[in-house]
Amino acid sequence: MKKFFILVVISITLIFMGCSTIMNGTSQMVSVNSDIEEADVLVNGNKVGKTPFSGKIKRSSKTVITVQKEGYSPVNVTPHTELPSAFWGNIILGGFFGSTTDYASGAVNEYTPNTFYVNLKKK
Repeated sequence: MKKFFILVVISITLIFMGCSTIMNGTSQMVSVNSDIEEADVLVNGNKVGKTPFSGKIKRSSKTVITVQKEGYSPVNVTPHTELPSAFWGNIILGGFFGSTTDYASGAVNEYTPNTFYVNLKKK
């Protein structure tokens, strides 16, 4: 009976580990627009589309969104991140292992706001 109880406790802990990763995922929908149509949108140096852009990008506290177009000075935006509420539930239910899973996966970051508007200036 004692072994069964320990197995149940371990199973429940494993289920709730990475709660924020499971609940919110490791990417998030964002929208990027500018006063100049068809400007390139880059995330951490990788082109993801053109303005107006709407799509999922990987969550990270080090994300840099660049909007650029030939003849205009590029604009960099560093999105503000906050801890999602699921992370706090994970600390309580998943403990150290669940919270480190969320941190390692990037799920601990939530972009707020998730909509960005950029004004490009001619060179």
